[in-house]
Amino acid sequence: MSIQKTDSYFKGHDNHRLYYESVLPKNPKAILVFVHGLNEHTGRYEHVVERFQNDYGIYLYDQRGHGQSDGIRAHVCSFNEYIQDLAEFVGMVKKNHPRQKIFMVAHSMGGQVLLNFLGTYPSIKLAGFITSSPNIKVAFKISRLKRFVGLKLSEHFPKFRFPSEVDQKWISRDPEVVKRYKNDPMVAKSISARLAAEIILNQEDVIMNQAPKITLPAFMMHAGDDRICAPEGSEEFFAKLGSQDKTLKIYPEYYHELFNDLDYEVVLDDMAAWLRERS
Repeated sequence: MSIQKTDSYFKGHDNHRLYYESVLPKNPKAILVFVHGLNEHTGRYEHVVERFQNDYGIYLYDQRGHGQSDGIRAHVCSFNEYIQDLAEFVGMVKKNHPRQKIFMVAHSMGGQVLLNFLGTYPSIKLAGFITSSPNIKVAFKISRLKRFVGLKLSEHFPKFRFPSEVDQKWISRDPEVVKRYKNDPMVAKSISARLAAEIILNQEDVIMNQAPKITLPAFMMHAGDDRICAPEGSEEFFAKLGSQDKTLKIYPEYYHELFNDLDYEVVLDDMAAWLRERS
């Protein structure tokens, strides 16, 4: 089968240079747009792309400050920058494929970005979305003191960097995945004070209010033993979701990265079945 692969750059909402890849078979059933998580990049999704590339056109991009995109590593001035960049990317994909159904697929912080995007732009016509362990609520305790200090640092020293709160061993039960993640030069091991604050404030004040605004077909997936993003976040968001066609699946014993955990093929098969019914 003939598959066209492209890597290039597009302009974010403020003309920021952002890297993207597309993988397009000759007659795709639909288009899938992927949004990666915090401190990762498109290269970590190669096996997922291979699973779907014969049937679907696929677009992936590196969020600002990640992977091959421009920007200070793991830093934004406002969480809205991620949302507006995604709006630009979706607009480009829709322009390239005006007659195709477009589905969104997003993991972890990418899921947080996507859910905010869908609530902010409810009039954008899309065919549906899939989330993988979205960052709606964190699964670890942030003390009041640490929260207070972090918010103050964000206000006065926004580029001050914190080591990641995430213990890397919790991303996957597969030790090889953890090893590759630790040794990946494009995976940042810290985030800025401003980004940490923006993530927390969005979780506390914004994201749950987006759920009733979203009416697209939805498949929300979450790792049952997620020590990074709490599955309760997906459960609460799902309960408030305005979609009539909606499915929630919790995968018992799975760690955070559903696409990279043991038995990840089960997750990809579930995605394929859901997409097949709606493509």
